[in-house]
Amino acid sequence: LVAAAALSDVVVACLGEDPHTEKPGDLDDLSLDAGQLDLVRVLASAGTPIALVLVTGRPRLLHGVEALPQVNAVLQSFLPGPHGGAALADALLGRFEPSGRLPISWPTAASSLLYPHWHAVTQQCDGSRTCGVAWPFGHGLSYSRLQYGPLLLSSGALPRTGAVNAS
Repeated sequence: LVAAAALSDVVVACLGEDPHTEKPGDLDDLSLDAGQLDLVRVLASAGTPIALVLVTGRPRLLHGVEALPQVNAVLQSFLPGPHGGAALADALLGRFEPSGRLPISWPTAASSLLYPHWHAVTQQCDGSRTCGVAWPFGHGLSYSRLQYGPLLLSSGALPRTGAVNAS
């Protein structure tokens, strides 16, 4: 597996959990399966860039796998349904621009779930527990490189009727 990864341009590692609702989805540990996390660590030993695809219905603890230097991208698909595979392939191949933003803060520890997304993490951390997020609420990247510049208006005042053009 490591030899094949070393010969590749990029490794796409798909991790996740079974689709479920209610009782089958109950768990007492948010950690993603240790075997899946170990697989990413083994693949990382090849030195090949890794695109991590997460197929989970909720945030799962990744225990530092997301911070490995070889992990260059993380795509969270939640539970994408029967056509999700095609959509994921299109996103990974750049056929469309993924523009989603996280609707949650992604925890790094179970204690990170104790704060609502609109408060700074430090407001709930008292030093006695691990706190922090891998990615904050609203985080998300795309293939584009955006650059903002000065806004130019066609007029210094907005007339009661009419328009002002911005570029």
